[in-house]
Order: sequence, then C-alpha cells, then structure tokens
Amino acid sequence: MQVATKGMTRTSFKSVSAVLLAHLTRSRRNHMQKLIISVFVVFSVALISLSKVIPIPPTQESLRGAWLGISSDGIDFYRLVLRGQTGLLAFCLVGDVPDVYKIDALSVSADGRMTINSSPVSKDGYLIDVAAKAQHSQIKLLITGRDRKWSREVILFREESVERNFSRLKSAMETSEGRRSEPTKSEGRDQ
Repeated sequence: MQVATKGMTRTSFKSVSAVLLAHLTRSRRNHMQKLIISVFVVFSVALISLSKVIPIPPTQESLRGAWLGISSDGIDFYRLVLRGQTGLLAFCLVGDVPDVYKIDALSVSADGRMTINSSPVSKDGYLIDVAAKAQHSQIKLLITGRDRKWSREVILFREESVERNFSRLKSAMETSEGRRSEPTKSEGRDQ
C-alpha cells in the first residue's frame, strides 16, 4: 500500500531518501578527503619552511690550494697555501716586507673550524695564533700576535677563483673600451 505525501509515494520517498543519504555520505567522504589532503599539504609546507639546511663542512683535502685576502681597511694582504696538514701563511702591510709562516699542523673539525699551528719562517716574524672557520668558498681567518696583543681578521677566497674573476672583469672592460675608441658609423661619415 502506497501512501501519497505531497505528490510522492512512500517507496519513491524511500528511494529519494536513500539517494540523498548516499550523496551526503559521499559528499562527507569527499569533504573529509579534501580536509585530510589540505592538512597534509599545510604541514608539509610548514615542515619544509622550518627545515634547516645543514651545509656539508669542508675537509682538509677540499681546502688544498692557495687562498687570498685583503683586510677590510685595505692595508693588509694575506696568502694562505694549504697542502693537506701543512702549508704556508704570509701577510704584509702595503709596501712592507711580507712575514712568512710555516704551518706545522692543520686540522679541520666537523663544523669547519680549523686548528692551525704555525711557526715564523721570516727572521722578524711574530709569534702568532691562528684561528679559522672554513667553508668551501672562503676561509675566515683570525690572526692574533702573542707578544704584541694585536689581531687581524680577514676573509680569504680561492686564488684561482679571484684571478679568474678579475681576469674576466679586466677583459670585459678592455673590450668595452675598445668599442668606445672606435668611431661609430655616424662619426666616420661626418669626418
């Protein structure tokens, strides 16, 4: 027996109810899936933005070679040559005689801190303490005089990189000046 309720029979009401219930269930499930995916994306972005990139510290082997630097006031020049656990360090004031030091022992810790034991090669060389922090592209050097209570800080860069980049700059400037010294087409016609 079917009872009419506002144009619907009981069976059609049940089928519409079932369809609506199925749609709502599916809609809730889709909504939950979207919510879970959104929460996952937000947490992923938060983790990525809060993550810290830990650089790989250099090794003694990766630091081999020559390094150059100039003090921030431009009056001290430095050169460091590393050969594994030994090497040489030299520095001088503008126009002065360089002081040369032999690196007797060198070690690099896991965080890039360098321990450098040195002795003067120059007869007038001071006794110095050298501390450094190395990265792959630079070495921050702190040289402290034991007797005279002075210190100098300098950032050293790989010599071949400095020379290569200065050479590129010089070449670009020479090329630029060569173009300017040649008369342009309009200047050539006027003469």
